[in-house]
Amino acid sequence: MKRCAPLLLLVLAGCGGQPVKYIVTPTSEPLCKAVAITCVSKDDVLTEGTSQSIEGNNLGISKVCKRLVACAPPKPTS
Repeated sequence: MKRCAPLLLLVLAGCGGQPVKYIVTPTSEPLCKAVAITCVSKDDVLTEGTSQSIEGNNLGISKVCKRLVACAPPKPTS
């Protein structure tokens, strides 16, 4: 048994170390899949505060998600 003791200590020495740490890098991908820009038509009536809020949200989405804010041009009625 004395010959096996150093081997046993060597095997057990690797079990008592520090726990493995995982590095998690947050991304904006889930947010970008879930949110959409808000498009406003010329016929909509908005308060100044609402229009500033919509513009701020659209600019924030475009910056975080690195995509252009582009609403479809209005379709001709005739």
